[in-house]
Amino acid sequence: MPKLYVFGIGGTGSRVIKAMTMMFAAGVKLPNNFDVVVPIIIDPDSGNGNLTQTKDVLKDYCAIRGKIQNPNDFYQQDIKSVGDLLGQIGNGRNLFELTLNRTQQNTFGQYIDVNAMSFNAANGADDQNFTKLLYSSDNLQANLNVGFKGNPNMGAVVLNQIIQSQDFRNFCQTFNQGDAVFIINSIFGGTGAAGFPLLLKNLRNNPNIPNAQLINPCEIGDITYLPYFSLQQPTGGFSTVNPSTFDEKAKVALDYYNQTIIGGNQVNAIYFIGNQGNRSIEKYSEGTGTQCNDANFLELAGALAIYDFCQNHPLNNANTIVKEFGVQTNNVAAGINLDDLDPIHTNILAKPLVKFRLFTQYLNKGLDRAIKDCRWANDQMKLVPKRQKSPLNKGFFQSSDFDLVRKMNAAFDGWINEMRNNKPSFVPFNNVEAHSVFELRNGKRPKHKPSCKSIDIENARLVTNADIRVNEMTLLFKMFSMSIESACNYHNII
Repeated sequence: MPKLYVFGIGGTGSRVIKAMTMMFAAGVKLPNNFDVVVPIIIDPDSGNGNLTQTKDVLKDYCAIRGKIQNPNDFYQQDIKSVGDLLGQIGNGRNLFELTLNRTQQNTFGQYIDVNAMSFNAANGADDQNFTKLLYSSDNLQANLNVGFKGNPNMGAVVLNQIIQSQDFRNFCQTFNQGDAVFIINSIFGGTGAAGFPLLLKNLRNNPNIPNAQLINPCEIGDITYLPYFSLQQPTGGFSTVNPSTFDEKAKVALDYYNQTIIGGNQVNAIYFIGNQGNRSIEKYSEGTGTQCNDANFLELAGALAIYDFCQNHPLNNANTIVKEFGVQTNNVAAGINLDDLDPIHTNILAKPLVKFRLFTQYLNKGLDRAIKDCRWANDQMKLVPKRQKSPLNKGFFQSSDFDLVRKMNAAFDGWINEMRNNKPSFVPFNNVEAHSVFELRNGKRPKHKPSCKSIDIENARLVTNADIRVNEMTLLFKMFSMSIESACNYHNII
């Protein structure tokens, strides 16, 4: 079965991979037999808050999925790291990133060893001063462990080492016939703007990488982010990263892309997305843990671009296909709900997101009552008609396995809430309580009296089903998948 390698470059790359993972947790699976997704994050700022969040979500996703036998709804998309593919148990699932050498303790000047360059103008050998014409003193003194601070001219030099790294060679060694690549990058920063062309050049044209005969001609897709957020002005004004330059940087880079990447047909499909008006204003940060932007709807749209690329695989096209993302509403400022999307996208997202949100809301707001009063969650009450005890009891709901479920559910709900409070606002759900949980979908009212009783009744029937009663985690997810879908159909909200 083919694998899809998803390279996320920089902070935007991490956030789109997080959105993709949340989409998979809800039950979306890539089409055309892409059974395995292999995320690879490239970011010199290894302490970046968004990068840390994404690695945690990936690790928790894999841990939960590993406890579900034959998942066919929630968590059905398989995610592996390159380390997993190589059998490096205990290493791969904790990383999901490509390591960059000499970026943690070095300034850019130290990285290129500017002090060791020739300094003899009389003999025509003055590389040091020539380098200082190309890079400002701020560039040369910049610490690389916080990224490139919007300077792709620095990033292009440092990221050249990617191809020589063992992590990249490991990726190449796991690549098989029929596998494909998708790249995520922004065009208005430093890491993404520099990393995409360099990575693409080597994937497409380097005959010296391992498995070059398979990688060079493979199908490659990309989503490039135009400016879609701005930054708060820090005390004393902007220093290194100035959002007033975002649009100009994007224009220059787009011209380069048009001439070389699109004009040279270097990718099979390229997707563009941005937000010119109504942009969110993020807290100013130059990197590390303080760079932790809230989730944005445009990152979920990027995950949909990955789905679209797989849906049209194989493209077998000679010329690059260019696509843009849009929604079917003229009043984006009022918020975007599921029915404002293109019908194709609504069809992909609505059912999984509604079901998983109902799952998280039920466990948050209805589980305590169920443990006391419902046969499916209380081993002191015999199940009907088989007089068995339910394996999903108070002990399971206090276990480390269920703590992992709660953690991932909280991350999903936090992701949804961040998109709601961002610009453009994505508002697929209403805020609900236990008595109104079926009123959660924005724009849809339940057909019947909203109550969790329909889920409880269906759970009590399903908990004795031998086909799904394999272990507690398998039973939990498969039972709720079936009971929630039945209840949603009954209330006509999907």
